[in-house]
Amino acid sequence: MDLQKFCSKDSIRININKPFSEGIYTYATNGHIIVRVPRIEGVGEQETSDKFNPVKPEPLFASIPDYPYFTIPDIPEPSFDECSKCAGTGKVKVCPECDGDGEVHFSTRYNNYDCDCETCGGDGVFVKGKGNENTCEKCDGEGKIYKRENSIASGRLYQNIYLSWLKELPECLLAETPGLAPGHFKFTGGDGLLMPLNT
Repeated sequence: MDLQKFCSKDSIRININKPFSEGIYTYATNGHIIVRVPRIEGVGEQETSDKFNPVKPEPLFASIPDYPYFTIPDIPEPSFDECSKCAGTGKVKVCPECDGDGEVHFSTRYNNYDCDCETCGGDGVFVKGKGNENTCEKCDGEGKIYKRENSIASGRLYQNIYLSWLKELPECLLAETPGLAPGHFKFTGGDGLLMPLNT
């Protein structure tokens, strides 16, 4: 099972960029969906940093009521838009003036200054131009971004991309959960939670 699919691609919250283990389970999450499976040997604990709070997954699973479960309905295939950051190339050039920061820093005898980089417009990268070529973080090098399309499943509105991921899990069922609580799903080998959309 490819748990990496369920992980975040956020360059800030690196603690959820890969699966992590806690207690008897291994988890993968991007903040909208979380999957847990029995602990996988070799998958370590979350990385920690002063910039973010660690994810505490067990309270999320602590009290899951016994709602009825249903199969995921057929949904349209997820569609894509071209990634605006790399213009569909999957690659960007790091700005040589600001080294990808989007800001330039300089000082005079009197003050220190931080300003938006004029060369890249504060983006830190170019689609074309001079600079080292890097994989586009926005689309993870795929050159495309999922369109936000939604469908009803088990009486709730969810994003199609996540429903399509659930359909790939073996014998996956989604609970008919009321309100805005995360929808619980279970499959052969694990379970998880999916955030609904507010209608």
